[in-house]
Amino acid sequence: MALGAAGCPDREVSRLPEGRDKVEHKEFPEDVSDKLDLLFVIDNSGSMKDERSELTENFPRFIDILSNVKGGLPSLHIGVVTSDMGRSGAPTPLLGCSERGDDGRLKKSSAASDDFIKDLRGDAPGQRIRNYTGDLKTVFTGVAQRPTDNGCGFEAHLAAMKRALDPSVNPNFLRPDALLAVVIIADEDDCSVTPSGAAGFFAQDLEAASSFACFRSSTVCDGGVPPDRVGVRQRCRPTESTAVHASVAAMVEDLKRVKGEDKVIVAGIFGEGNPVEVVQVEATVRGTKITRPGLASVCQAPSSAAPSPRLETFVTSFPRHILTSICQQDLSEPIEQIGQSFAEFLGSPCLFGTPAEPHQCAVSEVRDPGGPGRSETAIAKCDASHSVTPCWELKQDLELCRSTASKLALKVDRGAAAPPSKSSLLVECVTR
Repeated sequence: MALGAAGCPDREVSRLPEGRDKVEHKEFPEDVSDKLDLLFVIDNSGSMKDERSELTENFPRFIDILSNVKGGLPSLHIGVVTSDMGRSGAPTPLLGCSERGDDGRLKKSSAASDDFIKDLRGDAPGQRIRNYTGDLKTVFTGVAQRPTDNGCGFEAHLAAMKRALDPSVNPNFLRPDALLAVVIIADEDDCSVTPSGAAGFFAQDLEAASSFACFRSSTVCDGGVPPDRVGVRQRCRPTESTAVHASVAAMVEDLKRVKGEDKVIVAGIFGEGNPVEVVQVEATVRGTKITRPGLASVCQAPSSAAPSPRLETFVTSFPRHILTSICQQDLSEPIEQIGQSFAEFLGSPCLFGTPAEPHQCAVSEVRDPGGPGRSETAIAKCDASHSVTPCWELKQDLELCRSTASKLALKVDRGAAAPPSKSSLLVECVTR
């Protein structure tokens, strides 16, 4: 798991000594948010059927982890969009790719009254206001794993995400006062094209070139090696100068503008971006056997996934991000890790691991957590009488932390003082 945080901290900083075997790291805002707009960008090509099944099977655990915030499960808007943007308007026919695919429109459930799922907090404790009938897992499964899904094999995850977050395409999904979380699930890299580049890209013999055509025209690697040459490449990254493919850097800035980067978290379940190995692949095209360049899987058999340098660059460009691998046949661990990161993003003080006894933690208050003025100030552990504040302690909270192994929450006693505005708490605890 990789979890990102921005900024270079000033001193004084609280840190555990180096060499600890197991340490849980977390950083969470002190102002708890009760609203989350959650967008799943799901590769719906034919090779992703098993992974979509894993997502829906583990969805209840994901939701359970999100409940580990003050007040319980936040008010959720949950949207699902596929990576199928078809040929992005290009006129050249291509088997399996319609002109515009799903076009960034959220997938609607027949059990919901809107194009997305609403599951909101009510005024009374424990009350939920929903726009659907039945249970949440069944409704989510209905939109995330449709048996008929067999989308275009030239996946455009980033273009679909951008369009899905356009209020003119999916009105009322985004709320001005909600945090935004995006989860991208894919076994191939992004192949989003520009409006001006779509016609030329889809005019190629893509049946023969297959998805290697995306890598060839969207990615550059160190060494200046021609893209078709067999071998291993390092530091592969998006080609920002291309007129054919959408700029990843521009996509990053577009998403940051939607909410502000301090209110956005991005997660990915896909193949790692580097290294990239080009190999020769045998294929049959229109009844003729050919040999063409392709990308070696980054997974060990039986799993398979292409390297994803564009998606990896996109996700890691956000101060709050988490990368996990799609190479595991059982995706319960990646989905649980993402749930934990999102819970922290919402302000969960719960420890997910079991702390060592006696508690060995380092806690700091972070000001300007996502900005250039980031600074960290150590907070001491509380003594028996809480004689000096602020101070921290770990306390059992069976309700708030019911789905964690520890059942423990970090509590900070500030006396009569309030936490600084827009601050967060940085925590490191040795775990068993």
